[in-house]
Amino acid sequence: MADSALASRTRCTDDPQFDPDALIKQVESLEQEVQSLTEQVTRDFEELALLQSLAVSMELRTSTPEPMALMLDFLPKLPLSTMCQAVALVPNIEMFADHKPNEGNAFTLWSGDPLVEDDVCRKIIATYGENAKVDPVVINDLAADQIDSRIRDIILVEIRHADRLAGWLIACNHVKPAGTLPGVRDGFTTIEANLILTAGSILATQLHNTRLLRQKEQLFTDVVRAMVNAVEARDDYTCGHSERVALFAKELAREAGLTVTDCDRIYLTGLLHDVGKIAVPDAVLQKPGLLNAEERSVIETHPDVGWRILYPLVNQLSEVLPGVLFHHERIDGKGYPDGLVGEEIPLDGRILAISDAYDAMTSDRPYRGGMPQEKAEEILRSGAGSQWDADLIGHFFDAMPRMIAIRESYNRREPQARQHGSYMPVEG
Repeated sequence: MADSALASRTRCTDDPQFDPDALIKQVESLEQEVQSLTEQVTRDFEELALLQSLAVSMELRTSTPEPMALMLDFLPKLPLSTMCQAVALVPNIEMFADHKPNEGNAFTLWSGDPLVEDDVCRKIIATYGENAKVDPVVINDLAADQIDSRIRDIILVEIRHADRLAGWLIACNHVKPAGTLPGVRDGFTTIEANLILTAGSILATQLHNTRLLRQKEQLFTDVVRAMVNAVEARDDYTCGHSERVALFAKELAREAGLTVTDCDRIYLTGLLHDVGKIAVPDAVLQKPGLLNAEERSVIETHPDVGWRILYPLVNQLSEVLPGVLFHHERIDGKGYPDGLVGEEIPLDGRILAISDAYDAMTSDRPYRGGMPQEKAEEILRSGAGSQWDADLIGHFFDAMPRMIAIRESYNRREPQARQHGSYMPVEG
C-alpha cells in the first residue's frame, strides 16, 4: 500500500503537466473561501442574536417603559451586528415634546459616545430623509465636505409605525470585521441596511405598543377618578380629598425610594382608598359634629366595604386592595379593620395612613376648620412609632415643602359645562 502511494506521488511529480504553483493557489483559494464562509456564518449568528435580543425587548412588561428609556436600552445592541462605528437615534421632536433634551440641548441618542453633534445628524436627515421614506438610504465613501469630515458612510432608516414617525436611525462609518480578506470592498451593504431597517421596525412597533398601553392606563385612571368624584359629590367637605391623598402618598413613596411603578400604584390606591364610604349614610358622613360610638362603628366599615366593591375587579385592581383595606391600621395595633401591628400592615397601607391623616387634619370638615400646618406637624410627630410608621413619618417631613405645595396649589377638577342640546362641552 505504502509503495503504491509513493509510486502515485512520483508519477504526479514526474507528470510534465503538473503545476505545483497552481495547486498551491487552488489550496489558498479554498482556504480563503472557507474563511469567508466562516465569517459569514459568524455574522449570521450575530444577526440572529441581535434580532432575538430585540424581540425579547418587546416582551410584555409589568410596567410601561418610558419611550426614552426604551430607546436607550435598544441602541447599544446595534453597532456590533451592523458593522458600524456608532448608531444614532434621532427622535421626532413632535412626538417627544414632553421629554427634555439631553444636557447641552442635544436630543440625539447614541449607542455609545457621540460621534458628531446634533446638527450633523439633522443635516443627514435634511439631505437624505425624503429618500428614507421609501427604502433605507445607504451611502459609502462620502466626501469630507459632503456632510462632515467624521462621517464617511451612513445608513439612514425611518422609525415609523403606520403614519406615525417616531424618528430615524443612522448607522455611521462601516467597520471591517477582523480578519477581512485583502481586496474586500469596505462599506455598508444591503445586509447591514436590512438589519437596521428591521431594528427600526421592531422599535417602532414597541413604541406604538407603549403608547397604546399608556392610553389604556390613562383611560383606566380617568374612569377611577370619575367613580371617586361620584362618591365625593355627596359631601362638599370631602370633595378632592381622595386625589390630594393620592398626590401626598405618591410624593411620600417617591421620597421613600420606591420605584416609579410603585409610586403609580400608590397614587391609584390613594384615589380609591375611601370608595367604601359610598355605603356610609349621609347622616353620618355629613354630621356637623363629632361621631358617637355607633356612628364611629359605621364609618369604620368603609375599608371592608371598599374591599368588597373592588375585589370583583381583582384582575385589574389586585395591587390596590392592601392599601384600600388597611389605610386605617395603626402601628400599635389599635387601628381597624384587623388590628394589625407594625410591619404586618402592608407598606401601601402605612403610606396612605399618613397621607390620609395629613389631609384630614389640614382640610375643613363639617365640625371644624382645617388645622394650622404647625398643629398638624405636631400631631404627626407625636404619633410617630405608635399611630404611624416612624421611618415614613421621617420621609414625610423630608418632603414636607412639596406636600405643602401640593396642598396649597391643589385645584379640584370642576365638572365641564355642557352645551344646550349637545353632548359637547362649552368652549373656553
